[in-house]
This record gives sequence, structure tokens and C-alpha cells, in this order.
Amino acid sequence: MAQNVTKVHLLDDIKDLAEPAGFGDQLETRFARAALGSKEGALGLQRIKPGQRQPFGHKQKEQEEIHVIIAGSGRVKVDHDFVDLVQYDAIRIAPDVVRQFEAGPDGMDLLIFGSPAGDPTKVGGGDSITYKKFWDA
Repeated sequence: MAQNVTKVHLLDDIKDLAEPAGFGDQLETRFARAALGSKEGALGLQRIKPGQRQPFGHKQKEQEEIHVIIAGSGRVKVDHDFVDLVQYDAIRIAPDVVRQFEAGPDGMDLLIFGSPAGDPTKVGGGDSITYKKFWDA
């Protein structure tokens, strides 16, 4: 493979961060930016279990994100609105918009694309702000 190309397998090569954080009963979450050696782009994979949601809402201070549903269905709460999502839907979320995803009965797998500033070894590059009780607010 060319020297300027990096390949990783998102399930085999990237550690699930949800399990050690105590969220393994809800989802898997894997971020590939550091493993890919990316300086500008970021890629994440989340696999939300059936009927579960991400454990907290969050927003980015500077980066926008694009989420692509690659399997299953569900919905996302964005600020005070809900958006239904099915396989192959893509949703762009601007900075400063709080979001939290919830899986339907078949679960929901989503790819997350962004371009965070900051440390590529940190989730979100250090750009993320979390909200623990966002869904019910």
C-alpha cells in the first residue's frame, strides 16, 4: 500500500470506548482519527443497541458533524426538535447544536464525519461539551 494511505478496520482495529466508560449496555463507540493518522478529518462509528440512546447529549464548539445511518433506524434530538432517521439518511449538524441519538427496535449504526481542531487522540479533538440530562429537558 502507498505510504500516504492508511487502512483500518473500524471493528477490529479501533477500541470501543463505550465499554470502559460504563456505557457498554447502551452502545459501542469507536473513533478512528488517530489510528488513521488524520490531521484534518475525523471518523467515528457508533452502534447504538435496540431501544437505547447515547448516554448524554453533546455539541461541538467549532466543528460541524455529518452523521450517516448505515444500519437500523431511530431518531435524533437536535436542540428541542426530533428528527426520524432510517438507513442511508445523512444529517449535518452545525456547531453549537446539541444532539443525542436514539436507536429504534433494530438498533442504529452511524458513521460520524467531522474535522475537529485540536488533539487527534482526544474524542472530538477536545471540542465537545456534554449534557447529561438533555433528552428529557
